[in-house]
Amino acid sequence: VELGVDLGAGGDETCIRERRGTLVGREWRTREKDPIKVVAKILEAIRETAATAVKVDSIGIGWGIVGSLREKREQGLHAAEILGVNVSEKSTQPEKYARLRSQIWWEIGRQLSEDCAWDLSQLAEDDRERLVTQLTAPKYTLDSSGRIVVEPKDDTKKRIGRSPDNADALLLAFYTAPGGFDAAMNYLTAVRAGT
Repeated sequence: VELGVDLGAGGDETCIRERRGTLVGREWRTREKDPIKVVAKILEAIRETAATAVKVDSIGIGWGIVGSLREKREQGLHAAEILGVNVSEKSTQPEKYARLRSQIWWEIGRQLSEDCAWDLSQLAEDDRERLVTQLTAPKYTLDSSGRIVVEPKDDTKKRIGRSPDNADALLLAFYTAPGGFDAAMNYLTAVRAGT
């Protein structure tokens, strides 16, 4: 069980999405602006699902949320591994994608949908419809180097009338760090130890 967390900013919702293998599970949403209350909502989701991993959008306030969740783990308040994902970083395939966000949307959102590799069957019809609308909303272009660029979130938001927060959370739930989750966590452990 893994969770993806897209943190709300500028009035957007914070969305937490559950993944159980290929099954798309529950979601938690809040418009709470207080980071302490947002962390409490994420902890609630971790406890309800017994999630083993939580991937959090670490841009902006996200970095502080990631740090707080890691601290809560060290205090024994949950057992999930916490991975901050900065989608504005360069892609792991810089010759193909301009940024990590484009890579995640293309490789996870587009590919898993085309391959029917995730299961939306347990979602209520309105939840499934909202999620599919968000997943199919972003447009893409090619930059001058021929790399795939998924449009900025604000452009998608203007076009569909809301931010694709739920889709972003789902994509993070399915995201695997380069080298796998263990490699990412080993790197973080080495950074903490100062090696």
